[in-house]
Amino acid sequence: MDRIDLFLDSREAGGVLLGSVLPLQTTEGSIRAFQVTIRLARNASGAHDLVAYAHSALTGSEASVSVSVFVGMPHPATPRPR
Repeated sequence: MDRIDLFLDSREAGGVLLGSVLPLQTTEGSIRAFQVTIRLARNASGAHDLVAYAHSALTGSEASVSVSVFVGMPHPATPRPR
C-alpha cells in the first residue's frame, strides 16, 4: 500500500477529497498504523460516508472501505406526547 485517499462520500458520487496519507512501513515491510486529522467545510453537515481508497504500488490495484458518519450536531429528538 503506497497511498490512501480519504473522501467525504464516494468519488463516483462526486465526493470531496479530504486528503491523502502515505503510510509508513516498518523495517520488516509491514504497514504501521497512521493517524490523520481532517477539516470539513461548514456546509458539510448531515449524513455522509467517509471513504478510504487504498492503492497498491505493487499491483496497481485499489481497495476501498466506507463508514457512515454524521457531521455536525444531530437534530434534537421530538418529544413523545403524553
